[in-house]
Amino acid sequence: QNDKCYIVILFDIIWCYVVYFMDLEEYKKYEFYNIKHNLRKTYLNDVYHDLMRPFMYKKENVVVINNKEKFLLRFNKYIKSDIKNVDKISFKEFEDTLLKNKKIICRSNNSSFINSYEVYDLKDFRGPGFVLEKAKKNKLCLVEKYIDQHKKLKEITDNLVVINLVTMINKCNVDVISSYITFKDKSEIVRCNIDIKKAKLKGHLRDKNNNVYEDKTYNNEIPNLKEMIDLVKNAALEINEIKEVEWSLCLDNRGKIYLMDACLWKNYLFAQTPEHLSKKVGLLPYYKNVLLKKS
Repeated sequence: QNDKCYIVILFDIIWCYVVYFMDLEEYKKYEFYNIKHNLRKTYLNDVYHDLMRPFMYKKENVVVINNKEKFLLRFNKYIKSDIKNVDKISFKEFEDTLLKNKKIICRSNNSSFINSYEVYDLKDFRGPGFVLEKAKKNKLCLVEKYIDQHKKLKEITDNLVVINLVTMINKCNVDVISSYITFKDKSEIVRCNIDIKKAKLKGHLRDKNNNVYEDKTYNNEIPNLKEMIDLVKNAALEINEIKEVEWSLCLDNRGKIYLMDACLWKNYLFAQTPEHLSKKVGLLPYYKNVLLKKS
C-alpha cells in the first residue's frame, strides 16, 4: 500500500474507535476496511455487549452455569453421562471407571468445557494412578467416559468435536443466534461456523484469535442438528433468567446427544466474521430489538 492508503486507513481506524467503539483488533477481524459505514454500526463488540449485560442476566443467576456440579444437577436429564468428581470418590472407583472405559474426559468444575477438558487414554500412561495424578495436577476434577463420536464428525477430525449453539430468550420464544463446532488440535482451539438451514459447516476453520487456521473451506454435514436445537431451546427455557447462553453438545456414534456444558457467550466476534454474514449485517440490531425494545 502507498502512503496515501496508509493514512486513509489510519484515519478510518481512529474514526471507527470514536464512532463505533471498535478497537484495532476488532477493526481488523471484522474487516471494517471492506464494509460500508452504514453497516459498521450493526456490529456487536465488547463495549456494546458489556453495556447490554445487565439486560441479559443478574450476577447471582449465573452460578448455576459457572459451577459445573450445580449445572450437572440442574440439567441431569439432558446430560446422559455418568460424571464423577475425583475429589469425592475413592481411588478404586476411579480405577474401575478408567479400566472399564480405557479412555476418559477430564474437565474443570469452574471453567467452560471447551477451555478445560482433556482426553486421557490409559494406554498412554503407566497406570490409573498416573492418570489421576495428571488430572489433579491440571485441576480437572470431573471425570466421564470418552464419547465415541458420530462417523460424520470423524470425517472432520479425529479429535472430539463439540457443537456449540447460542440461545437468546426472546419474550416467550428461544432464538438460536449462533452455531459452530469447536475442537482441539494439539493445544489450539479451532472453530468453524454451522449453516443452521443446511445443517452443514460453512467457511474456514479459525483459531481462537479468529485467524484462518487451515486454507480450505468446509461443508461437512452436522447430523441430528435439529434435535440438538430442540434440546437447547427446551433447556434455555428452564433458565430463562439468563437470556443469552452458549450450549456445548457432543454426538456419539449411535446418534445419542450429550449436553456437555452451558456458559456465558464470548465468541460474538467469531459469529460476525464477514464470511459468515451473507449481507455483512452484524448482531447489534437484533440485540437492541430483543433486549432494549419495550413490549
